[in-house]
Amino acid sequence: MNKLHKLDTIAAFLLAALMAIPFLFGSGGGLYAAAASDVVSQYESSNVLDDLQGMTIDGEKFDITEYYFDKGKNLQLLSFVEFGYSFIGNQEDYGLYVYVYNPRGLDLTANPGQNQISLKCGDAESYKPYHLDYLNRSTKEGYEGLFYKFKIALTAAQRAEILQSLDKSARVYDVSEIELSSVGNWNATAYKVANVYTYTGYAKGYGAVSDEKSTLKCSSKDSVTLSLDVHGAAYRPKGTNGKNSYTQDMLHSVYFSIPNSYINEYGDMTAVHAKWLNALTAPIFVTGNSTVYNDLKKHIGQEVNPETYSDMSFYHTFRSNLADYSFSVGSTTVKGYQYGYNYPSKLSTTKIYNSIKQLCYIFPAPNGIADINEADHYTLKGSEVLEYIRNYQPGSGGDASDLVAGKYYRELFASVDAEPTEVNIYADETYSLTSETVSQSWWEKLFGTTGTNIESSEEFKDIKAIQEVKQSDFTGTQAEQCKKLYLDESYYKDFKDYYTKATREDKTVYLFRYYQSEYICSEAYEGEWEEHWSPTGGGVGGVIAPGYVYSLKNTDTNAYVAQEVVSLDFDIIDVTLTKDDVSTVIGVVSSPIDIIPDIIPPVNTTPDEVPLWQKIVAVVGLVCIAFVGIKFLQWLFGSKKK
Repeated sequence: MNKLHKLDTIAAFLLAALMAIPFLFGSGGGLYAAAASDVVSQYESSNVLDDLQGMTIDGEKFDITEYYFDKGKNLQLLSFVEFGYSFIGNQEDYGLYVYVYNPRGLDLTANPGQNQISLKCGDAESYKPYHLDYLNRSTKEGYEGLFYKFKIALTAAQRAEILQSLDKSARVYDVSEIELSSVGNWNATAYKVANVYTYTGYAKGYGAVSDEKSTLKCSSKDSVTLSLDVHGAAYRPKGTNGKNSYTQDMLHSVYFSIPNSYINEYGDMTAVHAKWLNALTAPIFVTGNSTVYNDLKKHIGQEVNPETYSDMSFYHTFRSNLADYSFSVGSTTVKGYQYGYNYPSKLSTTKIYNSIKQLCYIFPAPNGIADINEADHYTLKGSEVLEYIRNYQPGSGGDASDLVAGKYYRELFASVDAEPTEVNIYADETYSLTSETVSQSWWEKLFGTTGTNIESSEEFKDIKAIQEVKQSDFTGTQAEQCKKLYLDESYYKDFKDYYTKATREDKTVYLFRYYQSEYICSEAYEGEWEEHWSPTGGGVGGVIAPGYVYSLKNTDTNAYVAQEVVSLDFDIIDVTLTKDDVSTVIGVVSSPIDIIPDIIPPVNTTPDEVPLWQKIVAVVGLVCIAFVGIKFLQWLFGSKKK
């Protein structure tokens, strides 16, 4: 195991801690004077190094000379402490604490909201993540930050649940991992513990009346854990879900591998216990027009305000037809995303507001993807979006004191769930998706307009939440394989490479589909403002007068706008393996990850440049129509003369 020491007893430590507190006993020996808060506060305020000096670890008194900084060593949970468990049932002082040995000298106070520990208490069936409150770290010269002390922060409900699950005579705590956030890392790092701590007896003052001294003991032994390397993925059917022309069903997945030695001993995976935070991104703008990109990039993070930008600072603009978004211009309601609009004229008092008040995301679609409409074929990798989020510089609305998940600016998200989602999903659970595609008529193809005829509608039903990936899943074309696996094609290469490597290492790969949402993506009309003189357009308050006015000229549709649900701090807590109807819950060691699905282009697009063959057909068609029309007129007038 990776732990340097295994804890055998901390009776001496607790005895020393409690002896320092002024307990008063009546004739029956019951504790009656010292307030619970006094006992706990004195213990929590004591320095970690002072506490350790009184501990017995691995049968030996703690010796500080055995601990030193070493970049080659991993962080370890040194001690797991049960404090104040009472025989008589008065659990006011009860608490759980951990002591950490930090040989790499990491600063573990970077993002305290990410620190947690996973454990299974008493007769509980599964592991649960609990938040860790930082108490203090060692400050002795030469040992600064080598040791840390944390409290397991329990809500009233969690505390009651743990106490209910414990056997009074032998309190068992099975700890799988500890996750700690350090400076320089965006996510917490998981460290293996894999220990079962069993407490018997009671500290002095917490036992039976007849106890004259502490009987508290702690033993520990190794437990089974599973280390997982988790990767995110997603799937969207080729068509929309039928609601409109821009909304697709979206299936959120992760994949990982389990050594076959576990499967041979415990069976196939039948459930996964996971936790994550859902967040909907703000509108993400992707453009293949470099001029528009370079202009709008200057305004990232700025709030659009007609009062501020009446001088036409936003020369370029874009809009898309998303019916869920609307705003009013006078008595007219405009549907869709709008960005960069200002006053219609320099003298007008009519303000044109934007549904996108603040553009936070902009990405270029590189040239040469397929044709002149680069954005229509460009998939933006989720890893690029994640890197963008991490490097984002906030605009006028940026508030470093109000961060999502303690690390990302809130303006990057349209909405964020108030609490993380925590679920235990079983293998027999399923999902359903819809794919509706439209086709273009001959005239729509000829003139490059979006199709309106429903060509096909397909239902994907009974999609397994947990799928064991087999070699037979890799038959057929790449598109056919992805459809069977419910993976977007942008993930295919990485997934196939992962599968090949895992099978060589005698592991089984699983796909775990944990959530379903909707993906919104619509083609965007890009344009620019043109200023020109009008003999009647410059009036104010209904008075007609000459003046300069602005008119919007559509440039192209070489762009799109998207929004999607992302999973922040996705973490697998435990998995269930089942063999011969016997299920075993195994704690997982896995560092949380932020899953940003790839941004794929819209289902329905309009080409900006009509292909040559369409131009030729159009010309020939018009000539034929003109020829037939002339012949008809000749015949008509000829008949009249006759």
